[in-house]
Amino acid sequence: LRQTLSQTLAQHKLPTSPALLDLLTLPQHTELSLSLSHCASYSAFAWCSLPYKIGLDVEDVQKIRRNTVARVSSPTEQNS
Repeated sequence: LRQTLSQTLAQHKLPTSPALLDLLTLPQHTELSLSLSHCASYSAFAWCSLPYKIGLDVEDVQKIRRNTVARVSSPTEQNS
């Protein structure tokens, strides 16, 4: 996932560094807010320019409970 993130940033002409590949540290960037998530079936990343923040979470559908979705999502998000 981190390798793909680093390659994608480079393709978009955004700075990257070897530190992004270090699994012992949280991924950080000097210009971007980064979010990475993975589960058994999926992985994803997202970024936006600082000072904005972004968060991302992926889960296998069978593990998601309706009450959890209701707690963390708006009604519009739940119906989309």
